[in-house]
Amino acid sequence: LGVARTLALVVGSIFQQHIRLSNLQSELHLQTAQVNMLNLLAEKVQEGIIWLSTDLKVRSLNPRMEQILGYCSREVTDQPVELILIGPDSLRRELEQALQGNSTLRMDEIKLYRRNGEAFQALLRIFPVWVGQQVEGVLLFTQDLSEQEQFRIRAQNLENRAFLGELTAVLAHEIRNPINNISTSLQLLAMNHPENAPE
Repeated sequence: LGVARTLALVVGSIFQQHIRLSNLQSELHLQTAQVNMLNLLAEKVQEGIIWLSTDLKVRSLNPRMEQILGYCSREVTDQPVELILIGPDSLRRELEQALQGNSTLRMDEIKLYRRNGEAFQALLRIFPVWVGQQVEGVLLFTQDLSEQEQFRIRAQNLENRAFLGELTAVLAHEIRNPINNISTSLQLLAMNHPENAPE
């Protein structure tokens, strides 16, 4: 009877361990799928993303942010954010506020600098990363407005060219009509007056 009880306890313990292991595998599979989805989103979005730790050091950049700033993510990992994201003094204060849990801080049209020193206008949104009841980092979403400005300038140039084309067509039409009238009148005069006729 004692052996049977011990055997029952061992079998029960093995069964519980199997259930726990199965649950952990399911949870791991779900979390892996979520991480893969988040990585795919970070790669495909049109905004640059910087993930910062609680000491405001870079954890990673998404590919778009690498393009915007000119840095590779692995070369700036664990570097202080102010070494790669150079901008106004208020930026540091906004990041510190995000670490205190203030959500969705937005900085409109601030001037940032690329790795090569080129300045560009950007829209910045700052979010604290909550894990349970504690902030575990900061996410910065950056939109490069210089590209939009280039598109706006190109569109304006195309619009100006279209306007000039229309104006040229109208002017050509207006000039051509009187010239055609004069030419027709001269032809009629020439037909009605023979060459030898007195003037």
